[in-house]
Amino acid sequence: MSASCQDYLINLRFKLITYSTSSDFRRAGISAKKEAPVNFITDPSEGRSTLRPADVLVFGWEGGKHACVDLTGVSPLAGFRENGFVAGQAVLKAESKKVEKHAKALVHK
Repeated sequence: MSASCQDYLINLRFKLITYSTSSDFRRAGISAKKEAPVNFITDPSEGRSTLRPADVLVFGWEGGKHACVDLTGVSPLAGFRENGFVAGQAVLKAESKKVEKHAKALVHK
């Protein structure tokens, strides 16, 4: 399978999960919008605010405040290592990368 085909399938799977998650919120009676532009995390090097899409924006989550849901896809095969499969390892690695990615912007706010 070519790299462009793999990228297409990964993007398609992500969009399906985003759609499904926002639909689940709506079916539960919670107002939500997928890929909504928000202005809360900025790159300090840019020196200005930039709109970034939230994977799912949930309106009035707690205390009337909105919440952004960040979805990250992890392959179930990503936990394989030379010494065997480690359950949850890929998810923990993806989480730490995501936290590190946004930590700089949050510190400067």
